[in-house]
Amino acid sequence: MIVLFKRIKQSGFQIKLSGKIIYTDPFKLSGGFEKADLILVSHSHFDHYHLPSIKLLIKDDTNIICPASCKKAFKLWKSTTTLKPGESATFKGIKIQTVHAYNRNKFFHRKRKNWVGYIISDENGDTEPLNIYFAGDTDVIPEMANLPEIHYAFLPIGGKFTMNSVEALEAMKMIKPLNVIPMHELKASLDDFAESVKKNITDFNVNVIKLKPGQSYQ
Repeated sequence: MIVLFKRIKQSGFQIKLSGKIIYTDPFKLSGGFEKADLILVSHSHFDHYHLPSIKLLIKDDTNIICPASCKKAFKLWKSTTTLKPGESATFKGIKIQTVHAYNRNKFFHRKRKNWVGYIISDENGDTEPLNIYFAGDTDVIPEMANLPEIHYAFLPIGGKFTMNSVEALEAMKMIKPLNVIPMHELKASLDDFAESVKKNITDFNVNVIKLKPGQSYQ
């Protein structure tokens, strides 16, 4: 199975999976991006729920998935589905499961807001589904211990608004992903994070995929 990731900015990515084009938290897009089959919005902060970018991506059959707090999406586009943590839906053979995303010791992302991360799974074909975990803006939280097998994990490492790069290591030890893609790094170094993973994650194998805005991985 071929999967392609392209970094946009912040927590924004384009994911191509089973012929479908999926975007997570698109932010400050310019022209040249393909239209979306699915747009996943983790929460209603402007750098994750960026209406000008969403408008560039929608087509007649685009589905937007978001928490209920992203109310403007209802006016923007008729095909909008709101999900709370723990809910799921399937769109065009792609299963979307929502999971908790929140801060434990900060006030930016309160658990009571029901903001989300996503598990994106391919349900086409006869093989086991590929599970992609997009964590959203979150700290290390106990719910991460209950995730299914994760093949690709998008984890924030910037600190301040989310977990930092050291805390992301703790999250990885809970999740045990096969691959990790750092995001929302603010001033954190992708290279330093990759080196830290090499030194500190020794009981299982994990590949760090470093993507700067505009870069792709297949």
